[in-house]
Amino acid sequence: MMKIHHDKGYASQRFARVHRNDLWQGDIKYGLMIKINGNPVQTYMSSLIDDATRYIIHAEFYDNMEQSIVEDTLKKGIQKYGVPRRIYFDNGSQYRTHWMQRACGFLGIRLLYARSRNPQGKGKQERFNLTVNSFLDELELKKTTSIREVNDYFSAWLSECYHSRTHSTLGTTPERAFKCDSMPLHYPDEAVFANAFLHCETRKVNKSGCISFMGKDYDVGVLYAVQKVDVIYEPQDISRIKIEAKGHEPFYAEPIKVGTHFAAKPKRSDIEKIPADTSRLLDAVSGSADEKERRAVISYSQALEDEN
Repeated sequence: MMKIHHDKGYASQRFARVHRNDLWQGDIKYGLMIKINGNPVQTYMSSLIDDATRYIIHAEFYDNMEQSIVEDTLKKGIQKYGVPRRIYFDNGSQYRTHWMQRACGFLGIRLLYARSRNPQGKGKQERFNLTVNSFLDELELKKTTSIREVNDYFSAWLSECYHSRTHSTLGTTPERAFKCDSMPLHYPDEAVFANAFLHCETRKVNKSGCISFMGKDYDVGVLYAVQKVDVIYEPQDISRIKIEAKGHEPFYAEPIKVGTHFAAKPKRSDIEKIPADTSRLLDAVSGSADEKERRAVISYSQALEDEN
């Protein structure tokens, strides 16, 4: 241990939280390559494990490893078992996002990240990933052809082959350890929960006080002096988006309809009907001539004063 500390500047020691939902660990693992409609598709497992009880809060296979699978896993985990006090991830780009920081802030979750290149810091998650390999070996024999089928088998395996089996460290099953824990589950307010899981992106405000978002322009004129704003939105409906900026109250914006801010162009016939009671041209040139004459007088008088 001292040698590791000397070489790397730190050393990993085993730890375990006392109660459920005190700490969740999350990770993404490569699954099998399956054929869907004759095309090969790589699968990925996104999971959350409870640190104290080793219970799997939620785990599911997906056909991509984008940020959206992390959002979906966390959302389903909180819906089932409430809000954790802390959540612990590695430094993958799917976890190091503005959305994750915002969601955890809304829900009161302390967001933690592991040291770079230090898998020992997430030992419980890594150990579960190794256990999942036995499921993947069995799944390969089934020749599955859909993500749904993969998850149906995985759900059954998780219940019968992991949650219901005695864990060597716990001395009991993860399911019994989680359900018998004295820590009450805390579920978030529905409005807060819905707001936390909206998508969030940053946009620059242009010189006309507008932002461009998903091919549409939105007027944020009240934030003209602000360089960047956060756009909070529901991916299925961007007809109305929420704008947030530091030091300003949040507000909603809608797509700009070009032309609605301009008065209708008057017809020439209507203009010609207006009678003229004086010549604006002669009034203008007369005023200009008088101004020139006045300047010449002032200039001449000044010259005489300078000579004296």
